Amino acid sequence: MVADLDRLPCVALAFSDEGRLLSANRRAGEMLGHGPGELAGLGLDAVLPPAVRIYFQTHVRPLLKLDGRVEELYCTLRPRSGPDLPVLANLVRHAGDGATVNMLAALPMHRRAEFEQRLIA
Repeated sequence: MVADLDRLPCVALAFSDEGRLLSANRRAGEMLGHGPGELAGLGLDAVLPPAVRIYFQTHVRPLLKLDGRVEELYCTLRPRSGPDLPVLANLVRHAGDGATVNMLAALPMHRRAEFEQRLIA
């Protein structure tokens, strides 16, 4: 299964309710400037800019626990170096067998702001 996740053209992260990254696909490591396996064990806060951390704590996590999913979340992820990465993310919560895992899949949206500005102009 992990090998299949590594083939996805998006960032895929699994994290616990406590905010600990459990796993990440290869694309996540590439986009966020981490080597294979380096993201697992970090806090989710390591890849979220400060404003997104607050929004995550106050809105996203409660919705995820209540509804089991959050869709079409436009936010940014924080790479190890360089500018923040704008993404469009969907999250789902899987509970069972005494464990809960939250999954995030995010597509980079590098050109969205530029496209929106052109539409407005």
